[in-house]
Amino acid sequence: MVFRRQWWLVAVLAVVGAVLATAWTLQRTPIYQGTSSVLVQPVTINRFEGTQRLDQQVNINNEKEVALSSAVAVLAGRLLNSPASPDELLKHASVDVPSDSQILQIHYSDPIPRTAQRGADSFARAYIEYRKAGIARQVDASKATLQKQVDTLSARIPSLDAILASPDSSGAQKTAATAQKSTYQQRISSLSEQVAQLEQLDPTPGQVIQAAALPSSPVSPKKKLDIGLGVFVGLFLGLVAGFVRDRSDKRLRGRQDLADRLDRPVLASIPVLSRYKRRDGRLGWSRRRRSNLVTLDQPSSPAAEAYRTLRTRIARLAAQLDINSIMVVSGNVAEGKSTTAGNLAVALSESGRDVLLVSADLRRPRVHEFFALPNRSGLADLLADGKVAKPSSPGRNKQIAVELWSVAPHLWVILAGPPPMHPSTLMDSDAMREFLKEQRDVFDFVILDCPPALVVSDSLALAPLVDAVLVVADAKSTDRETVDQLRDQLEQVGGKIVGSNFIDERGPVLGVRPITVDPPVQNQAIGRRLMLHVLERAHERRVSGVRLLQAGFHNRSLCLYTKLGFDPREAIAKISGPPLDLEIPGYEVRPANANDIETCNRICARVHGHDRGGELLDGINMGTARAVEHRGHITAYATDIGFFGHAVAENNDGLKALIGAAVHFSGGGFLLPIRNAGLFRWCLHRGLRMTYQMNSMSIGLYNEPNGPYLPSVWY
Repeated sequence: MVFRRQWWLVAVLAVVGAVLATAWTLQRTPIYQGTSSVLVQPVTINRFEGTQRLDQQVNINNEKEVALSSAVAVLAGRLLNSPASPDELLKHASVDVPSDSQILQIHYSDPIPRTAQRGADSFARAYIEYRKAGIARQVDASKATLQKQVDTLSARIPSLDAILASPDSSGAQKTAATAQKSTYQQRISSLSEQVAQLEQLDPTPGQVIQAAALPSSPVSPKKKLDIGLGVFVGLFLGLVAGFVRDRSDKRLRGRQDLADRLDRPVLASIPVLSRYKRRDGRLGWSRRRRSNLVTLDQPSSPAAEAYRTLRTRIARLAAQLDINSIMVVSGNVAEGKSTTAGNLAVALSESGRDVLLVSADLRRPRVHEFFALPNRSGLADLLADGKVAKPSSPGRNKQIAVELWSVAPHLWVILAGPPPMHPSTLMDSDAMREFLKEQRDVFDFVILDCPPALVVSDSLALAPLVDAVLVVADAKSTDRETVDQLRDQLEQVGGKIVGSNFIDERGPVLGVRPITVDPPVQNQAIGRRLMLHVLERAHERRVSGVRLLQAGFHNRSLCLYTKLGFDPREAIAKISGPPLDLEIPGYEVRPANANDIETCNRICARVHGHDRGGELLDGINMGTARAVEHRGHITAYATDIGFFGHAVAENNDGLKALIGAAVHFSGGGFLLPIRNAGLFRWCLHRGLRMTYQMNSMSIGLYNEPNGPYLPSVWY
């Protein structure tokens, strides 16, 4: 809903994000990247005879850090003949290691493709040279250390030979000298072998397995990605801004919002007429002349058709509710009430009805401007002397009397005249009451253009005197608080509430609670009006059907609903009595939860042809819903066992379990279809009683129940 109301803001910010991202990515310098791959190898005498795995011989992460070191950057700079410092070169370089490999992918980025290629190759060569030089230094140092040890041991052998050659040496001395000499010789042999191995060592740390190719396309900026991110960020910001704006926007949120706040149907939505039109017989557009009476000046326009739709609905309501005088009012100024009054009067007169348009806005009248009439005298003067001429032969802008003008066939106008001293006093005067009473016998409709009800009190004084009030709201400027205040003000001055109904709109079929009418005004078509409002509401919401329970003892309402199109469906008994407090073996009753809704909806759909999940969810939230399990499966449920809850089951045992487990029957009892004789008899045998009968009635979608159920007062 928020997205539908604020889609234009989301779209604008998405476009802005795309435009900014496009501008940003186009002004960026293209960057090319060269890549050279180096296979890192362990340094051994024979790398094919190692006893360790390659990844154990080489720490590839350490090699990656070496490739990005300042020492390698110095060598790369020399190979590139670049005057840049090592730190500057490293800003262009990066290294990646493919997964499960000993390969360094060395990248170099630059605005010039050739430099990017040379940079990658230079860093690869610099890495190999640096590592090779380091290995050579380590080998030389190791060889020197080993040779020093050989020389030291070799210098000790002559002294041992002297002991062995001397006749003065004892046998023990010669034995010790022999052993020591053998040890030295073995050690010297081992050290010499290590020196020989170092001399055979391959100092190459790796090799370039793929030289950098000359890049043909830039890696940055990535235009598609940048623009996509711009659109995404714009959409996100648009959704956030739209949500904030929607929550802070106090204006009406469409036709349904107005209907909900007034608790009355919206009779018509008048489109705004375009300021421009196509030139007759020529190319191009011309500015349209401003017109308030589009029904006269532009009879084929969408706005004129909308006013004719309003006329049709007003005429139908007038025939049903005996409406003659209609007050057209808005909450604030500049919301279109004068324009609506004028066009409605013209549209009604076009259908052959005699219409009187009264400019009852005595402070800021506009009706005389619509018909180009002089506003020299009018309603204030009329109320002063209480006389008005009756309509005669039609004529365009013909003045019949001082206050009455004939402006079109079947259409007469009474202007406001000069502003009086106390307009609100005139609106609530006996003269105004008498005036409206007299016009009922003369005109089919009396349309009164009244001042804004929340600005001045004139309209509130006039409201109790008219048959109906037509509220006009501007979709772009009228806020919800204004509509709420207007409704409250009109209800306060319009009299008492004489009837009420309640509609359940939680499912695909509307459920209607029994209508109540205040006893002093019964037999005055109040119930008929309320039910017509229900049908109008159903038509607006385009629901599949309407259902209700009618009190069986009230024959007049049964006849009324039947004439309005309802079909009697089934006799329902209201069952009352104390709770039974019993269990049905094998059937466990427990509180229902949200996880049960899907299964319960399937049971309901099998019985009724549609689910009643909205009622079930409300019952779960209120803690009244119950589910019945039999052999590990849900076989029945109830939103509540009572007047306002319904139940559905696969068999009567499920309903018996629900009824037997009920702690109390909310609303004084529960409803039971009489045709379910087995369950009806079971209740009567257990001390429950039938208090009265009701009739199930419906219009539209109705599926014959295909299983046991208990209806609610809705249906």
